[in-house]
Amino acid sequence: MKEFAFSSSLSLRNGFLFCEDVQIREMQDSLSAMFSCHSSPCFVYSKQQIAENVQAYRLALDNSGLKYEIGYSMKANYNPEVIGLMRRFGCWAIAVSGFEVTLAIQRGICPENIILNGNGKQIWEIEIAVKNGCLINVDSIFDLQNILKVTQKLEKKVQVLIRLNPDINAEVHPYLATGLAKSKFGIEDGQLFELLNMMKDNKNIELVGLHCHLGSTIDNTHVFSECLDVMISLADKVKQYGFTTLSTLNLGGGLGINYRQHEHRTRRCDKLKESTKKDFESEINHLISKVEATFADKSGEIVGLISDISRLTSDYNEEKVKRLKTLLSDHKEILHDAVLLIPSLKTQNCIPTPSELIASVKERLSKSDYRLILEPGRSLIGNAVTFITKVIGVKRNGSQRYIVVDGSMTEVIRPALYSAYHHIELAEPSTVSSSQNAPPIVETFDVVGPVCECGDFLGKERALSVPHEGCGVAVFDTGAYCASMASNYNMRPRPLEVMVEGNSWKVIRTPEKLEDILSSFVCES
Repeated sequence: MKEFAFSSSLSLRNGFLFCEDVQIREMQDSLSAMFSCHSSPCFVYSKQQIAENVQAYRLALDNSGLKYEIGYSMKANYNPEVIGLMRRFGCWAIAVSGFEVTLAIQRGICPENIILNGNGKQIWEIEIAVKNGCLINVDSIFDLQNILKVTQKLEKKVQVLIRLNPDINAEVHPYLATGLAKSKFGIEDGQLFELLNMMKDNKNIELVGLHCHLGSTIDNTHVFSECLDVMISLADKVKQYGFTTLSTLNLGGGLGINYRQHEHRTRRCDKLKESTKKDFESEINHLISKVEATFADKSGEIVGLISDISRLTSDYNEEKVKRLKTLLSDHKEILHDAVLLIPSLKTQNCIPTPSELIASVKERLSKSDYRLILEPGRSLIGNAVTFITKVIGVKRNGSQRYIVVDGSMTEVIRPALYSAYHHIELAEPSTVSSSQNAPPIVETFDVVGPVCECGDFLGKERALSVPHEGCGVAVFDTGAYCASMASNYNMRPRPLEVMVEGNSWKVIRTPEKLEDILSSFVCES
């Protein structure tokens, strides 16, 4: 299929990938002329997609009638150009370090529209926030003690929120779950009034809100409504305790994006390897037994359900995915097992939209007078950036085929860190074929980088045309927690970043040079 629209900003035209109206191959050639050997890999941003993502939240919130603010979570991607865009789009800044606070101010965001989060703020970071009049989230008793010390030293007043830990399972990767009882973030209920007593009668501190952040890549809305119920109940008690200035509930961020939306396009062509097929069939049969036991009183549904499970282990079908997910929605244990065995359960557009998120909290919040703050990061920037890399070569080790590219875990660490999925496509037609005028040869590959780690992979078991050397390869949805988590491991330079607007583009980050990497080292010999 040579013509395909992945989104409103990313498409294939005659086999070439376009970001908005810019052909990626042509852009790569221009970058190569500008930066020579350091022109690849690069992150390509779509200004249009960022604007659409912000507008989706704003439209939903405007239609809700709620009082609100949208805060962009800078840790997702702190490119200064992005921060400036978010300011122009009317977003607040959500910072987790002193440097992020400073950058937000430098990019023109009003200090009173900046919130400093974090479970381990250092004194100098608190001082930056207090001096500039930013809001601060109180994360612990020692955090409050440090904030009070700074306000006394600077003789300045600060507005704060208290970060709660409601012990709600957001049903995400353990590294991304931040609202559980054993999480390092926030305070539990029993500590709340101890904090309030420390604040009471202190003229340097004003409690204006409560805050909670349940986690990241959240794919359901019920956890937000459950969290809001806890927050409103506690907020009402805090106001009755004498903190009448409390007016804001900050629900944090965490809404996921649909990383697997196009997974079916490159599902591995060899199905299951024979070595794992027997174990896989055993696990599927175990899952089917669970389903049969659970739905024993619904014999009319069970036949179709079992059939759907069997088919979906190998073939993508959006309607069957939706039906299966709906039927299992109240059976979390079975659904968890099913998702592990049937990746296509994650490929449907089951990630809630901003409208669905707002709808889940609107009724409860509209009955109160609290202002709502949301802190999206991933859902504002994640799908607006594509990582473009080039093929170094193709190799085979035993039965395993590899596409080796010049991009790696040092730029896109999520697959190695979280076993996260990112969709991968060739950015141009392959010139490799079995004979003249024959269609491209499709094989199953692991797409890997050149870093000296077996964990350096961008995607596994992807059915792709055999690419030629230098062929462009696109790794989708890399706007969040990729460039911001990039490193110099193996002394690799952090890469170019480019912003596309319509049919034009501009460099918004130049590739690092050796002297950039070495500039902070002190060598005496």
